[in-house]
Amino acid sequence: MRTLALLLALLLAWPVHAAEITATRSGSGGAITVTRGQAGATSTKASVLAYLTALPTGASNRLMLGTMDDFASACNGDEVDEFVANGNGKYPAIMACDYTVEGTGTASSGTVSYTNPNTELTAFWNSDGLVMVTMHIQNPCLAGSITESNNDVRTNCSAANFTQLITSGSTIYNRWRGAGYLQDVRDGLQVLEDAGVVVLFRPLHEMNLAFWWGDQNAANFKTLWQQTYDYLVTDSGLSNLLWVYSALSGAGNEDAFYPGDAYVDMTALDAYKGTGSASGQWCHAGFPAAQGYDALLALGKPFFFSEVGDSNPTDPDGNINYLAMINCVEDNNMTNAFAMVSWKRKHAFGYVAGAVNNGLPAALTHAWVMTRDEVNIPEPAATGAVTFTR
Repeated sequence: MRTLALLLALLLAWPVHAAEITATRSGSGGAITVTRGQAGATSTKASVLAYLTALPTGASNRLMLGTMDDFASACNGDEVDEFVANGNGKYPAIMACDYTVEGTGTASSGTVSYTNPNTELTAFWNSDGLVMVTMHIQNPCLAGSITESNNDVRTNCSAANFTQLITSGSTIYNRWRGAGYLQDVRDGLQVLEDAGVVVLFRPLHEMNLAFWWGDQNAANFKTLWQQTYDYLVTDSGLSNLLWVYSALSGAGNEDAFYPGDAYVDMTALDAYKGTGSASGQWCHAGFPAAQGYDALLALGKPFFFSEVGDSNPTDPDGNINYLAMINCVEDNNMTNAFAMVSWKRKHAFGYVAGAVNNGLPAALTHAWVMTRDEVNIPEPAATGAVTFTR
């Protein structure tokens, strides 16, 4: 067993834009010093961040497996159940849900619906798991004309409209903060905070390529992220969020949209089989440096893979070997990753189609892998040192 001393320095008088929580590792296997910046940041959140920062320093049980369950009302635990059924009764360590309605071509696509996600995520948190929230939120740049034909999260937001989005007092700026957008996201996250749930919050993901917020002017995107943070944390008072900057691996510019240390708690990559690889394999020569891992690690934040899977949505069997992917992480010295979260359905760890599965039973034999029953986050303390044993 290995004991890690976690010093939780809970400082309450930092400037508004000081980083909410800063975790610093002192050498291999060394102590993790966690400093609380925002007055509202909870010691529970500091404990979670310290735990995840320290996790990759272990020889075993150092890589959490997680799964994305589903969108909005469809987030009902089905993907988690598949993980359990195919994983010999083991639960994923992380459960993710999306706060918005999935799909395109309907007026409801991208609207916020958090009731089911919150029910599932609260239950999972109370069972000692970790939870993550993302949002494929509808485009506020559509001038209020959300219709079946144009409501696609990938619908473009023009440069001019994006500038209006970050301009205080503009129609688009106010819409982004109103009902159907951030106001509803805030309300959902507040329910989780009231239940004592710490959330890995992954907004505006894959900003280096996809979606209406993606591939925008980098300075403007950073402002949007910072304003979103200020609305939810500074103005609304949410203190249960660990902010995840999640870029798309292989799209380039993975670190170009990074909004600054004060607005990010951890970094992540969405990495799919075939992305950036002529061979079509998830693991290939040059992956760590060429596909964004090195660039994000250099930012100095805890790191994980926030989405993994097959980039080909028509693949009938998923055709993913997750044990090979974990071996790839180990063999290519991507040793600072604390988790790997599979996307849903064919991508999921628990997916089985006939005799074909995504390799979960074999993956669970890897010494690095951690499931929910092995998560051991220390109880928060008002001050001083917290020691936990893995």
